[in-house]
Amino acid sequence: MTIFKEFIKFSFGSWIASIISFITVPITTMLIVPAEFGRSTLFVLWANVIFQVILLGGDSGFMRFFYKISKSKWPTLLWSSLFPSIGCWFIVSLALLGMKDYVSNMLIGYSENLIVYLLISQLFIMLFERYSFLIVRMQQKGICFSMVRVVSALFTPLTLILYAKYVNANFYAVIYSTIVSLLVSFSILVVLEKKIWFSITLPNINIMKRVFVFGFPLLFTGFIAMFFEGMDKIMLRQFSTFSELGIYNVAFKIVAVLAIIQSSFSTFWTPLSYKTYEENKSEKTLFEKTFKNIAFILILIAFLVIGFREILVLFLDEQYYSCIDVVPFLVFMPISYTLTEVTTIGINFMNKTRYYVYIFIALIFISVLFYVLFVPIWGAKGASLSLALSYISYFLIRTIVANKLFPFHLDIKVFVSLIILFIDAFINTFIPYQNLQIVVNCILLGGFLIYNISLTKYFFKYIFTHIKKQ
Repeated sequence: MTIFKEFIKFSFGSWIASIISFITVPITTMLIVPAEFGRSTLFVLWANVIFQVILLGGDSGFMRFFYKISKSKWPTLLWSSLFPSIGCWFIVSLALLGMKDYVSNMLIGYSENLIVYLLISQLFIMLFERYSFLIVRMQQKGICFSMVRVVSALFTPLTLILYAKYVNANFYAVIYSTIVSLLVSFSILVVLEKKIWFSITLPNINIMKRVFVFGFPLLFTGFIAMFFEGMDKIMLRQFSTFSELGIYNVAFKIVAVLAIIQSSFSTFWTPLSYKTYEENKSEKTLFEKTFKNIAFILILIAFLVIGFREILVLFLDEQYYSCIDVVPFLVFMPISYTLTEVTTIGINFMNKTRYYVYIFIALIFISVLFYVLFVPIWGAKGASLSLALSYISYFLIRTIVANKLFPFHLDIKVFVSLIILFIDAFINTFIPYQNLQIVVNCILLGGFLIYNISLTKYFFKYIFTHIKKQ
């Protein structure tokens, strides 16, 4: 129950933020055409990829050692983790400025210096915003975390709509809205945690070294996630148009509910898992129950998203309706990523983060193979299929490696349930008969619930009990 309460504290802000985003999606899809959404998609993608490089794994090191040092040394840990990233940002910025024409053509299809300046600015703001949220997360201030998320979420659609309506309905509307949201979040959190932020100290070489040694291999973990998230879009850009890329990206709005759970879970799980391990290194029940329960919730919601996607897509402008065909396989990205957060935490516990390098190399080859095979043939459908297979591979390989270092029981029912869900996604993507899709959805969902009957009973009993209390 304590875990559930912590999850609610950290997640309610994400849920409200997503509701705000969902409400404004129909408006923004009417204001901005798919091609412009496609350009903003590439900008966001490359900003995230470059950001992972700039971080240098310092954020992971910051979390790892947060509970290992006294509270009085938190400012030292902050600046020791942040300082190398600031230096890396400066070097990367010089490189981007030296290749302005190439970078702008890659991002938006033509030369424009402003896009490069905005990229550099956003990277800098993202760096400080990341650590401002980490400080709150690691202190397990869930309410504070969620409230800031809600406030910043209000500024995103507001800025986007105002810019699109009164300045220009182009990709800049999306970029400026993101930057404004980041600035709002950081500004609020700096004020709330001013004791840490304003206790500016020189980096401690010893702490910096420990953070870097631990975190640098995890750089590849973040890079993997960005690679998986971005390769589909990069390949679509090569074999299709900005318009199809924009439509493909809007499809992620349909699976937003799963992405919210993923983000919320990751937010509270990392500090909780580290704290649990430090208190009792032999404790494994928490990891076993969490793996089984979160998998059930995610897969159940995924079935519902696939089954009701035709209703959800009606909230979009009609020029985006074709995104319905790529939704089913996209559910595997948040599911696989979330489950991996649970199963591979042992690699971090054992300080074997170099293993991520080997995993990264293996997954690169696997992922590229999928995209090369399927995207040229099926376009956006092929991209979504490749994304699903890449993330499933990501989950399986990391889980196998981590379970040898920190073994705990992984319920076989989770893996069988994922197979059932994959079959459902395949039929709903490649079999163009709506009546058949409906029948298959019902049969496979029913089979999933019966197969996991104990969790099904517990889940629905909890919901009905909560409703009665209300």
